Amino acid sequence: MTESSLSERLRSYREKQGISQEILAGWLGVSRSTLAQYESGEKSPGISVLENMAYRLGCDVESMLFNPGGIDPTIVLLRADPGLQENEEAQACIRRCVRIGKEVSRLEEILGVPRAADSLPGYRIQPPSSRIDAVRQGERAAAHERQRLGLGSSSIGNVISVLEDSGICASIVPLSNEISGVSIMEGGGFHVFVNLNHPSTRRRFSLAHEYAHVLLDLQKDSKVVVSCSSDAPTLREVRANAFAAAFLAPEEGCLSFIHSAGKGRPSRVEYSTFNGDDAVEANERNKTVEQSIQVYDVLLLAAHFGISPEAAAYRLSNIHLLSEKDRDSFINGLKSGAHRGLSALFQTPSLCEGGEGSNLRDRLLGLALEAYRRGSITTGRLIEIAALADMDREHVEEALSGFDPIG
Repeated sequence: MTESSLSERLRSYREKQGISQEILAGWLGVSRSTLAQYESGEKSPGISVLENMAYRLGCDVESMLFNPGGIDPTIVLLRADPGLQENEEAQACIRRCVRIGKEVSRLEEILGVPRAADSLPGYRIQPPSSRIDAVRQGERAAAHERQRLGLGSSSIGNVISVLEDSGICASIVPLSNEISGVSIMEGGGFHVFVNLNHPSTRRRFSLAHEYAHVLLDLQKDSKVVVSCSSDAPTLREVRANAFAAAFLAPEEGCLSFIHSAGKGRPSRVEYSTFNGDDAVEANERNKTVEQSIQVYDVLLLAAHFGISPEAAAYRLSNIHLLSEKDRDSFINGLKSGAHRGLSALFQTPSLCEGGEGSNLRDRLLGLALEAYRRGSITTGRLIEIAALADMDREHVEEALSGFDPIG
């Protein structure tokens, strides 16, 4: 075997598993430029380097040299996250999940039952050429998936159910903090793992993120994709993030939700009717102060779609319902704790925890806060209304102490 053939195999193993040169070079204790020379054939790795590389990529040296398909995704997952090496409970959970998926596939084959995973669409998308191209690809794929699944523009009750209905084994397991999720293709089946140690809204987002990897990446030649915080700027991760945001909170749904609160419409609406001879003009002016999106509107949207307040703010900004200035102000308020009181009003059983939540209760609170902001009701009346939503006076007063309207 020539060195050029070996170099191609080294690169192939790394790329198929979605591991960057920087990460693998760090694992091997060499510079990125040295690893690049190994992969281009300019330099030959020593046996100790080959053994370490094989270990990190979940195979042995012989497999790396002679069998480019000999990857064990489970081993790759364990080695990609060093923190799992000492966590026997997590390892047992991962192996059990993979085993369940394999057993399901095996039984489907025995019974002649159509495999759900076989119905997953294979999106033929070229690698994105830029970040904006990655965003557009992710959003288009999300729109197609929602249409294919008949989700319309409504919120998704249980993301795990969506994945499992598509034949993807989805599990929540303890991973290192920098890893949000891992997607694995094994024997034609798909496994998704998201981090148990992350907040519920982030786990929900990660499930949708990994769903994007299954649809857009694993069905090509990759065997494993590890979603790591250090890789967030890469085009593949940008695309998966855009997919997750659009899949969980579709633009049409966000617009409808904000419009239902009487907001998000242009300051002037003009309309013309034509009967064949004459035109009749109609127009409407909306007061800017009544159109401004408030902190609680963002929190309500987050609760409605089961995403984090930060993700909701960015989603509204990306569809031009919230200015960048107001978005950044809102996020800074979250970080500083300025919105703690208002956030507490919407901390109810939600989609993120698998409960049904109470959209009507949240809508009641949102309308009451808007009426209070406009001076239409008194503080006492707001407290009375909040009581209907099982919110006590102390919580309302705490929320109002940090109440800072936008616009």
